[in-house]
Amino acid sequence: VIMEKQTPIIEMELYIVRHGQSCTNIKDGYGVPEEELTRDQLVNPPLTELGKHQAEMLGEYYKDVKFDAVFASPLRRATMTAYLAVMQNECSEKYVYTMPWLIECGIGEDYSAVTFDELNAEFDGKILAPEGIDVSGNLINGDGQNQDSHRRRAENVIAYLKNRYHNGEKVMCVAH
Repeated sequence: VIMEKQTPIIEMELYIVRHGQSCTNIKDGYGVPEEELTRDQLVNPPLTELGKHQAEMLGEYYKDVKFDAVFASPLRRATMTAYLAVMQNECSEKYVYTMPWLIECGIGEDYSAVTFDELNAEFDGKILAPEGIDVSGNLINGDGQNQDSHRRRAENVIAYLKNRYHNGEKVMCVAH
Protein backbone atom coordinates (compact mmCIF):
# COMPACT_ATOMS: atom_id res chain seq x y z
CA VAL A 1 0.00 0.00 0.00
CA ILE A 2 1.39 3.38 -1.00
CA MET A 3 0.45 6.18 1.38
CA GLU A 4 -0.12 9.63 0.05
CA LYS A 5 1.86 12.41 1.68
CA GLN A 6 -0.54 14.74 3.43
CA THR A 7 0.01 18.35 4.25
CA PRO A 8 -0.68 19.03 7.90
CA ILE A 9 -3.66 21.26 8.60
CA ILE A 10 -2.93 24.34 10.65
CA GLU A 11 -6.16 25.26 12.34
CA MET A 12 -4.86 28.51 13.81
CA GLU A 13 -1.57 30.08 14.85
CA LEU A 14 -2.04 31.46 18.35
CA TYR A 15 0.41 34.02 19.72
CA ILE A 16 0.05 34.46 23.49
CA VAL A 17 1.65 37.65 24.78
CA ARG A 18 2.07 39.14 28.24
CA HIS A 19 1.52 42.89 28.51
CA GLY A 20 4.49 45.25 28.66
CA GLN A 21 5.85 46.56 31.93
CA SER A 22 3.25 48.51 33.91
CA CYS A 23 3.74 50.94 36.75
CA THR A 24 2.86 48.31 39.34
CA ASN A 25 5.45 45.90 37.90
CA ILE A 26 8.24 48.06 39.29
CA LYS A 27 8.87 48.95 42.89
CA ASP A 28 7.36 52.32 43.76
CA GLY A 29 6.26 52.72 40.13
CA TYR A 30 4.32 55.91 40.74
CA GLY A 31 6.79 57.47 43.16
CA VAL A 32 4.21 57.50 45.95
CA PRO A 33 3.46 55.00 48.73
CA GLU A 34 1.06 52.21 47.71
CA GLU A 35 -1.54 53.29 50.28
CA GLU A 36 -1.83 56.65 48.49
CA LEU A 37 -2.53 55.16 45.06
CA THR A 38 -6.06 55.25 43.70
CA ARG A 39 -7.94 52.03 43.08
CA ASP A 40 -7.58 52.59 39.33
CA GLN A 41 -3.80 53.04 39.62
CA LEU A 42 -3.52 49.81 41.61
CA VAL A 43 -5.74 47.50 39.55
CA ASN A 44 -5.57 49.12 36.13
CA PRO A 45 -2.15 50.73 35.82
CA PRO A 46 -0.82 52.15 32.55
CA LEU A 47 2.35 50.99 30.85
CA THR A 48 5.65 52.55 31.80
CA GLU A 49 7.80 54.10 29.07
CA LEU A 50 9.72 50.81 28.99
CA GLY A 51 6.42 48.91 28.69
CA LYS A 52 5.41 51.07 25.72
CA HIS A 53 8.79 50.45 24.12
CA GLN A 54 8.40 46.68 24.72
CA ALA A 55 5.00 46.75 22.98
CA GLU A 56 6.40 48.68 20.01
CA MET A 57 9.31 46.22 19.76
CA LEU A 58 6.83 43.33 19.81
CA GLY A 59 5.07 44.90 16.84
CA GLU A 60 8.37 45.44 15.09
CA TYR A 61 9.38 41.82 15.73
CA TYR A 62 6.14 40.56 14.17
CA LYS A 63 5.89 43.31 11.55
CA ASP A 64 5.64 40.83 8.67
CA VAL A 65 3.02 38.61 10.34
CA LYS A 66 -0.51 39.36 9.20
CA PHE A 67 -2.67 38.89 12.26
CA ASP A 68 -6.26 38.11 11.39
CA ALA A 69 -7.38 39.16 14.86
CA VAL A 70 -5.82 40.69 17.98
CA PHE A 71 -7.51 40.22 21.36
CA ALA A 72 -6.57 41.72 24.71
CA SER A 73 -7.72 41.80 28.27
CA PRO A 74 -9.84 44.89 28.87
CA LEU A 75 -7.32 46.18 31.39
CA ARG A 76 -5.29 49.18 30.24
CA ARG A 77 -1.83 47.56 30.25
CA ALA A 78 -2.94 44.70 27.97
CA THR A 79 -5.02 46.75 25.54
CA MET A 80 -2.25 49.35 25.23
CA THR A 81 0.34 46.63 24.59
CA ALA A 82 -1.86 45.12 21.87
CA TYR A 83 -2.62 48.49 20.29
CA LEU A 84 1.00 49.64 20.22
CA ALA A 85 2.07 46.29 18.78
CA VAL A 86 -0.45 46.32 15.91
CA MET A 87 0.37 49.93 15.09
CA GLN A 88 3.93 48.78 14.30
CA ASN A 89 2.65 45.86 12.26
CA GLU A 90 2.36 46.70 8.57
CA CYS A 91 0.19 43.71 7.66
CA SER A 92 -2.57 43.61 10.23
CA GLU A 93 -5.84 45.40 10.74
CA LYS A 94 -5.37 48.17 13.32
CA TYR A 95 -8.10 46.98 15.66
CA VAL A 96 -7.92 45.31 19.07
CA TYR A 97 -10.86 43.32 20.39
CA THR A 98 -11.22 43.18 24.15
CA MET A 99 -12.04 39.81 25.68
CA PRO A 100 -13.18 39.74 29.32
CA TRP A 101 -11.98 36.15 29.79
CA LEU A 102 -8.40 37.40 29.40
CA ILE A 103 -8.65 39.75 32.39
CA GLU A 104 -6.18 39.12 35.18
CA CYS A 105 -7.50 36.78 37.85
CA GLY A 106 -5.70 38.08 40.90
CA ILE A 107 -6.45 41.79 40.75
CA GLY A 108 -7.40 42.20 44.37
CA GLU A 109 -10.47 42.30 46.51
CA ASP A 110 -11.91 45.38 44.80
CA TYR A 111 -12.80 43.26 41.76
CA SER A 112 -13.80 40.03 43.49
CA ALA A 113 -17.05 38.60 42.14
CA VAL A 114 -17.34 41.37 39.56
CA THR A 115 -19.81 40.92 36.70
CA PHE A 116 -19.13 42.07 33.16
CA ASP A 117 -21.79 44.78 33.47
CA GLU A 118 -20.18 46.13 36.66
CA LEU A 119 -16.73 46.09 35.08
CA ASN A 120 -18.05 47.84 31.99
CA ALA A 121 -19.71 50.51 34.14
CA GLU A 122 -16.45 51.01 36.07
CA PHE A 123 -14.60 51.71 32.81
CA ASP A 124 -17.28 53.97 31.29
CA GLY A 125 -18.60 51.45 28.79
CA LYS A 126 -15.23 50.98 27.07
CA ILE A 127 -15.15 47.20 27.49
CA LEU A 128 -16.84 45.40 24.62
CA ALA A 129 -17.21 41.64 24.50
CA PRO A 130 -16.63 40.09 21.07
CA GLU A 131 -19.78 38.79 19.44
CA GLY A 132 -20.84 35.43 20.82
CA ILE A 133 -19.15 35.69 24.21
CA ASP A 134 -21.47 34.91 27.09
CA VAL A 135 -20.62 37.58 29.64
CA SER A 136 -23.27 36.63 32.13
CA GLY A 137 -22.10 35.74 35.60
CA ASN A 138 -18.96 36.70 37.42
CA LEU A 139 -15.70 37.21 35.59
CA ILE A 140 -13.54 36.91 38.67
CA ASN A 141 -14.03 34.48 41.52
CA GLY A 142 -13.88 35.84 45.03
CA ASP A 143 -10.55 34.19 45.86
CA GLY A 144 -8.93 35.35 42.62
CA GLN A 145 -6.57 32.36 42.53
CA ASN A 146 -8.90 29.40 41.99
CA GLN A 147 -7.24 26.97 39.55
CA ASP A 148 -10.58 25.66 38.27
CA SER A 149 -11.60 29.22 37.45
CA HIS A 150 -8.31 29.80 35.58
CA ARG A 151 -8.76 26.60 33.60
CA ARG A 152 -12.40 27.35 32.70
CA ARG A 153 -11.52 30.81 31.50
CA ALA A 154 -8.63 29.49 29.40
CA GLU A 155 -10.92 26.81 27.96
CA ASN A 156 -13.49 29.50 27.11
CA VAL A 157 -10.85 31.54 25.26
CA ILE A 158 -9.59 28.52 23.32
CA ALA A 159 -13.12 27.34 22.47
CA TYR A 160 -14.11 30.81 21.28
CA LEU A 161 -11.01 31.12 19.09
CA LYS A 162 -11.20 27.58 17.69
CA ASN A 163 -14.84 28.12 16.80
CA ARG A 164 -14.00 31.20 14.72
CA TYR A 165 -10.46 30.66 13.46
CA HIS A 166 -9.76 27.29 11.86
CA ASN A 167 -8.27 27.99 8.45
CA GLY A 168 -4.70 28.84 9.36
CA GLU A 169 -5.47 32.32 10.69
CA LYS A 170 -2.99 34.07 12.93
CA VAL A 171 -4.42 35.34 16.23
CA MET A 172 -2.67 37.29 18.99
CA CYS A 173 -3.96 37.35 22.58
CA VAL A 174 -2.46 39.83 25.04
CA ALA A 175 -3.08 39.00 28.68
CA HIS A 176 -1.44 39.00 32.09
